[in-house]
Amino acid sequence: MSSARKLVTLIFLVALCSVSAKAQYTPAVHPNPNPLQLGVSYTFDSFHQVPGNVLNNSGATGSFVYYNEFLGTEAAVSDTFGSNSGQTTNLFFVGGGARVRYPVHHTFEPWAHVLLG
Repeated sequence: MSSARKLVTLIFLVALCSVSAKAQYTPAVHPNPNPLQLGVSYTFDSFHQVPGNVLNNSGATGSFVYYNEFLGTEAAVSDTFGSNSGQTTNLFFVGGGARVRYPVHHTFEPWAHVLLG
């Protein structure tokens, strides 16, 4: 067998193997079949109004996000309560905005958001 024929045979075999390797490709991140995400979290707010006067509020936040691939639309509601010098304080927030996610793994998903309200 001549060296040119061996080279052509080798190129053909490499090309054939690469086609079968491409057919077996699976993505590292499995797409989320549900584009909706709901979240509930604890919220702590601390306000330093004047030196020596600190207002601390505790409460809860709920959020709803609808994703289209990496970009989502978010709505959030937060309500916190506290007291300062015998007076009851309350901070209520309702907002909406955009959230961007980067799904690294199906159990870990870093994200960033901007809310206006």
